[in-house]
Amino acid sequence: MSSENPEGNEKPKGNKPVHEIPDGLLKVTIWKNEGEYGPRYSVTCRRRYKDGEEWKDTHSYGEDDVLRVSNLFDLAYAWILQQKQADAQARKKEAEPVAA
Repeated sequence: MSSENPEGNEKPKGNKPVHEIPDGLLKVTIWKNEGEYGPRYSVTCRRRYKDGEEWKDTHSYGEDDVLRVSNLFDLAYAWILQQKQADAQARKKEAEPVAA
């Protein structure tokens, strides 16, 4: 965890997550980036742990975390598919001619 990004997310502060899926000390974060052909999504995952009195993040997972991380990524994928469908419908509505 860096001092310039105290929440421990990999993306810069200016780019806020669009969705987070927590499971205990694990969390998947979904990011949206606008591109030439519409939005693109990326996903990061972290595990929190306490080092003395300080909470830190890691991107290393124990054997007990593997299935839970897999399930979190599955939920993230389902959320992204739903968002992409909503994004496509919004673009379609924007492209429809306005009746006079």
